[in-house]
Amino acid sequence: MNYADDYKKRVKNGTWLVLAGGYGLGKTHLALAAGKKSLKYYAEKKAEKSRSLSYIGSSPVKFISSSEMIQAIRDSYDSDQLDERQLMNGYKKTSLLIIDDLGTEKASDWQREKMYIVLNYRYNELLPTIITTNLNGSELTKHISPRVVDRMTEAADRGKYFVKFDGKSYRRSK
Repeated sequence: MNYADDYKKRVKNGTWLVLAGGYGLGKTHLALAAGKKSLKYYAEKKAEKSRSLSYIGSSPVKFISSSEMIQAIRDSYDSDQLDERQLMNGYKKTSLLIIDDLGTEKASDWQREKMYIVLNYRYNELLPTIITTNLNGSELTKHISPRVVDRMTEAADRGKYFVKFDGKSYRRSK
């Protein structure tokens, strides 16, 4: 709640939110709730710039699972309609990127490079990013690299918004 409630400050500082822990603990739900709340900030910002609220454009918030992101990039190689540069720029430059389930995709060198390019750009440009993962710190370090995890931690207000969840899956408790 604290991350989403003062979203204007998160944008100014490029603060990230990283939600880590086992499956079924509500990480995706919380990431989407924060993303939904951020839309109010972007709507107000757009209204300040325009006298008309009839503007229709792309959403400033992009939600995608890491495996879907990697697959979309792969698919662009065999497509006349998809362009890798456009896809990568969409992930790199969107106002708020929410990456769900980081670590479920295969950890190849190619995948690490693509994820590094996106996350490093967002880190350098101070763009808010929300990440959910089932991996713990050491697993995440192996999966994407110590450098990226270090930057994720710093971008998450030096770990303040790197939230670790413990517990049992809500899906199994019903």
